[in-house]
Formats: sequence, structure tokens, C-alpha cells
Amino acid sequence: MRVGVLGSFCSDVIFGPDDTIVYRGPGGIAHSLLALDAWVPADCCIVPWSRVGADHEAMVDDLFSDEDRVSRSGLTRVPGPGYRAVLRYVDGENREEFIDHVCAPYTIEELRPHLERVDAALVNLISGEEVVPAEIGEICATVDGPVVLDLHSVCLDRTLAGQRTRRTRLTGWEQWMSGVDVLQINAQEALILDGCGHSQDRPEIRTGVAARAIEAGAGAVVITRGSEGSELHDPEGVLSIPAHVEETPVDPTGCGDVHGAGMLAGLVRGMSPRDAARAAALGAGLQVGVLGCPRDLPSWKGLLALA
Repeated sequence: MRVGVLGSFCSDVIFGPDDTIVYRGPGGIAHSLLALDAWVPADCCIVPWSRVGADHEAMVDDLFSDEDRVSRSGLTRVPGPGYRAVLRYVDGENREEFIDHVCAPYTIEELRPHLERVDAALVNLISGEEVVPAEIGEICATVDGPVVLDLHSVCLDRTLAGQRTRRTRLTGWEQWMSGVDVLQINAQEALILDGCGHSQDRPEIRTGVAARAIEAGAGAVVITRGSEGSELHDPEGVLSIPAHVEETPVDPTGCGDVHGAGMLAGLVRGMSPRDAARAAALGAGLQVGVLGCPRDLPSWKGLLALA
């Protein structure tokens, strides 16, 4: 079995609330790939699709030098620097983000041969510019197997100085839902999809956005809410899942990426979206106790034993 991951590797610099650097190292889809390596079945080959800047080659090689089943066949080496992000946390969950060196997007023509050769995929749009948004739906529909779509930074804009800002709305997103087994968004992204990006999070907004996504073709919608846990919306209703934190919270960076990997791992193993969401919440709870990339995640069996 081949599991694809579309997204961006990132070089992260993270500042804590006291304005000191607490982490400098790999980020982006590295979180998802390391989690998938721990949790998908042993016979799976994991294939990331990402443009890798010249200054990121050594970082990527160091991450997966001993991971034979993380294939390099989908990586595209590009001249110049790779994607970088500076994250400044103002408290335990909220941050400012500055980015630079975003790589050019893939086209569906470039991706189609790769998409047709995998059995499942996580589309985790870290930079928000990995693909042209109008092609997201076709990308997901091309995969013959379960697809988890995390819109991530598609819901964000950026200033000329590189500062991330929240959009107030995202038009046409319903057209991307065909072929999506699970749409993953957070509560703030739900506000943006609803078209009221500067409003307060409310249950009726989350429920309404999920209903629109499912009506447009998504199988289910998982909405993550940080320390408030998460919700799995499907045609049967809403499943509330409490936050599960095994360690003292250290850094929330990458929790959504690990959550998406847990969702896909569960689907690949034949779980329902509801059961996969429960497992994903356990994984995200582990990541919040880690500074940087997850290095010592339990096996899938060990993860489920945390419930």
C-alpha cells in the first residue's frame, strides 16, 4: 500500500510567550510524515509530494535517513531557499506567524501520475500555496482511496512583509469536497468557511459549515478546537471528543498535522471516521507535549491503549 502526503517541508523558528526562541528545526509536513510512519501498517510506503529548497535538502535527508519506507520519489528539488516560518506565541494556543520563500504550486498535471499510484492521501496545505485552490477538488478525487483534506493555510492570507493574516471568507470551497473522505479544519477556519472570519466561535457555525461540506460531497468533517477537544460531524450527527493530553503542554505547533495523520492512519486501517477521529485526538494530545517534530511516538497499538 502507498500513502501519499501533499504539503510543504518547513524550517521553523518558534518563539515562546516570553519572546525567547524555544525551537529551531524542521516543521510542516515532517510532523505528519513521522506520525504516519509510526501508525500506518508495516507494509505501507509513505510518499511525500513537496518542493524542497536547496537549503532544506540536508534537513529532509536527516529526518528520514533511516526510514526506508518514506520514499523520496515524490520530492521535487528546487534551487534557492525552501519554505520558512517564524512563529511567535502570545499565549499557550495563539500566535503570530511570518513566512517567506514559498515554493511555486504544483499543477494537477504534475501531480496526477503520483496521485494515481497511491491508495490513500493526506492533503495538508501547510503553506496554502502548494496547489492552485481551484484544483484541490480534482486532486482529491484522483486518489482511489481515503483522502483527508486539511485546508490549513488556504484559510490565511499574507502581507507583503510575510505576516499571516486571517481571511474573513473563502469563496468556492464547497467545490473542492468531491473525493474528500474527511475534511479537517479548526474552529477559526470554520468561521472563515462560513464567511464570518472575525466572529466568535459558536456551535451553530461549526454545525452549519460541516453540513455544507457534507452536502457538497465530503464524507465527514472533523473540527479541532485546541484544549476544547474536537468534533466529528457526519450524516449521523456530531461526536464530541475531549482533548487528551498525556504530557504537560509544551508547544501546540504540529498538533493539527499529527491529528490529520492519525485520521488517515485510522481510515487506512479500516476504521470509521468516528473511530479514526478518536485515535487522532490521542495522537494530537501527545504532540502538544513535544517541542518540535514527534520523535518517539508509540505504535498504533500503543496509541489506542491510551484511551
